[in-house]
Amino acid sequence: VRIKLNGFSVCDGELVGYGVGMYTPANFMNHSCQPNALSTFSLFQRGQPPNLCVTAFRDIHPGQEICISYIDTSCPSHIRQRELQTNYFFQCRCDSCSNNVREDAIRVGIKCPDCTTATKTTPLVVREKEMLPMPAVNAYDSCYRCENCGRTDFHSTWKLLKRFEQQQTQNDNNKRPLQHDDSFEDLQQCYIDLKRVCHGWSWYVQEAGERLLQSMLDRLAQHQGNPVEEQNVAWNAFKLTEELMLMLNGNESSSRTELAVPKESYTETTSEFLRRQQLRYKSAKLRLFVVPNPQQSIQDLNQVLNDVSPYYPDNHEFIVGLKECLKSAWC
Repeated sequence: VRIKLNGFSVCDGELVGYGVGMYTPANFMNHSCQPNALSTFSLFQRGQPPNLCVTAFRDIHPGQEICISYIDTSCPSHIRQRELQTNYFFQCRCDSCSNNVREDAIRVGIKCPDCTTATKTTPLVVREKEMLPMPAVNAYDSCYRCENCGRTDFHSTWKLLKRFEQQQTQNDNNKRPLQHDDSFEDLQQCYIDLKRVCHGWSWYVQEAGERLLQSMLDRLAQHQGNPVEEQNVAWNAFKLTEELMLMLNGNESSSRTELAVPKESYTETTSEFLRRQQLRYKSAKLRLFVVPNPQQSIQDLNQVLNDVSPYYPDNHEFIVGLKECLKSAWC
């Protein structure tokens, strides 16, 4: 239990877990859902164990506590609370979990069927503040309200979201690879269903999209030696990354250019930062595969490299992979 509570889940640059490591004094750092420091690992260095690197993610003032995240902080607060309670035996009471109702509404991203297509700006479906702390699981649908029309009946939506959460917990178990019984068709249908009830920036839609993307990348590896099928799978995967990034920025269709949801009080977490960079990296690599002109990919890869370099050592596999990809793009 002590190792579980004080150990770090050792992950690579794509957030795939390899094991648990004990690192002092970093294991004395407390958790925050809005951490001011980012922890990364250097793996596969010959003759060396995985190295932990903790880097400031925001300005840290003298006397201010340095906090990291123990879990994926890109998900809604009720999922974070469940993971922290299950794995670390405490309830987080930070502002992000307790007070920032609008920020959590963005991460959940429920669509109001009565308002979404009828207004120029997208209304948020928010959790009633007086309902905090989070109610029992079967009461989620009764405490959400559309800011625009006041609708509170989201039972069918929450039923779908809870089913996805259960499948994600069973299959992933904190970033484990997809199980072989997850068919491509099931993942695709899940993604379509979640897009129907949630906005594209929703954690649910993005998570389902990334699961579908990983399935496509696995299929791409299986089709090596078959150029026609390889190109077809790669093109579909590239289109998916472009769609996910477009929705993540608030544009749910090519005809809508304004930011679809107000994010004036929204602060990106370390987990959201890393996931966004990974998505941009995968999109740029796929673009190199399917688009003859490498200029856009080179620009995107350079931007990702500039954004992540402050948080990774030069010999980290993520940095090395980015530089190798850039080198091949220029050839």
